[in-house]
Formats: sequence, structure tokens, C-alpha cells
Amino acid sequence: MEQQESIGGPQGTNEQQGTTTAWEGGEGPSSGGRRGPGTTHEDSSWFDRVKAWASDLFGQASEVIVRPGEFFDALPQEGELWRATVFALVMGAVAGILGFCLRILPPLSSVLTTALGAFAGTVVGAVLVHVLAMLAGGKGALDASYRIAAYMMAFLPLVVVAGLLPYLNIAVAGYALYALIVAAVSVHELEERRAWSVFGAVGAVVLVLALLGRFAGHSGSSVLEGMQNLGGQKQRAAGHLERQLEQLRQGQSD
Repeated sequence: MEQQESIGGPQGTNEQQGTTTAWEGGEGPSSGGRRGPGTTHEDSSWFDRVKAWASDLFGQASEVIVRPGEFFDALPQEGELWRATVFALVMGAVAGILGFCLRILPPLSSVLTTALGAFAGTVVGAVLVHVLAMLAGGKGALDASYRIAAYMMAFLPLVVVAGLLPYLNIAVAGYALYALIVAAVSVHELEERRAWSVFGAVGAVVLVLALLGRFAGHSGSSVLEGMQNLGGQKQRAAGHLERQLEQLRQGQSD
């Protein structure tokens, strides 16, 4: 059986290597020589194939987070988009499962909602990335922007877990912005300075708004808690006054 080469690193794209990777006729560099979702083995069971598929998919998610430059350097800019779509859907579903396990999101709806939300975010994100890339002098096609947006969904599970600690999810979003700029520079062949100017400016505004929203939410919850405490004190005072009046009426009747 023909041995497939991995392109998960600075070795180059599929066209440069002249070989077919585990993902090819499709998407994404394979991770560390692992088989991708496109690999078939006649002598292996379906469980082994699913296990290899999941291993490759989560391996790619870790590469997007840990080594975004190498990952997007090796990412094909042409071909079918369904594998990138599946990646985004799986990352959304994983985020939903984590949210349910951590009691952040409701049960079944969390998985369906986050998976569909990841797909919607990929479509909208692809348009935004493409517009910003064109403003920065990008050369890639809309398909390339779609792949960037889809594989950036690798950060979704991380954002859910980071939401357990105050402001940590904003820090994760900041790092995701860095990875996005690295991806845009690599895929759209942008000048780093222009990419940081365009993407960085928009990303900074979004992060500031998120931070202000966090402050507002914290202040609002503090005010609400104070109002609830005040209401409880009023109820206790009214109950105490009512008992005093009852005792006074009993004393007068005696």
C-alpha cells in the first residue's frame, strides 16, 4: 500500500511535495504523520478508522492552537470544503459537550446549538476574514478564507473551558486573534505590518468591547445582588414591625 506523506510542518504544500496526504482531495495538513479522515484501510475495522480519524482531527486542532504558522503554511488553498466544515462542526459539538459537563450550557441543546453556531460562525467569519484580507492587500480566494474561519473553530472548546475563570476567556480570544493574523498572513500572503494594522485594529475593538461587557455584567450582577439583599432586609423589617404592632394590640386588649 502506498505510504502517504505528511505535510504537517514547513515542508510545503501538497503541490510542492507532489504527494497526496491523508486529507487530500480535501482539507488540511495531517498531523505528525497520522492518518486523516480520507484514509481507508481494507484490513482495519471501522472502529480503527474512526479512531484514526478522531486522532487526526484533534491532532490538527492542537496544531492550530500550538503551531498556527506551520499549520496554515501547509494548508491547501484549493479543493473541497466539506472536511473543513466537518472540523468546525465537531469543534462546536465538543464545545457543547464541555459546556454541558461543566454545567455552563444546558444538555442536548448545547451540543446542537454550538455545532450549528460553529458552522454559522465559520460562514460569517469567512466573509469578514476575506474582507479584511482584501483591505490588507490579500491574494487568496474566498475558499481560503473559509478554511481559515473553519479551522479557527479549534479555539471554541478552549474558550468554553476558559469561561470558568474571570477574564481568562478574553485572554484566550486575544491569542486566537494572534493565530488568526498568522493564518491570514500565511494564506493570503499579506505583509505582516498591514495585516496587524487591519486585523489588529478590528480585533482590539472587539476585545475592548468584550472586556467592557464583562465589567458591565459584573457591575450589573453586583447591583442586582445588592437590590435583592435590600429587598430581603425590607421584608424582614416589615415582618418585625408587624409583630410589634400585634403585640401592642394584644397588650391594649388585655
